[in-house]
Amino acid sequence: MIIDLILDRQDGETYNAKSFYNSCIEYSTIFNGLADDITRAMDCGTEEDVKKALCDYIIRQEYNPKIIEFINSKNWLINEPKLFIGERCTETEPDIEDDFEI
Repeated sequence: MIIDLILDRQDGETYNAKSFYNSCIEYSTIFNGLADDITRAMDCGTEEDVKKALCDYIIRQEYNPKIIEFINSKNWLINEPKLFIGERCTETEPDIEDDFEI
């Protein structure tokens, strides 16, 4: 479910915008348009449109409204950088390959 993807990101899982979008498309197909507003916002809206669609989803599904604060604190159209630990110490490298693009 979409809520699981949001909660996974909140729990620290690396976020990939294209993968999130594809999962939303899949859930929309299975659950009769459940995520159509989200994917439409990702297709042709702004970051604020995506956040609004995600927040509306949380409200419609009657999930804990505290999740809205997390949603509004993140960018949903751009991947988070991966964290590398080891020989190169801890640094981030952007992974722009899979950023969501229209």
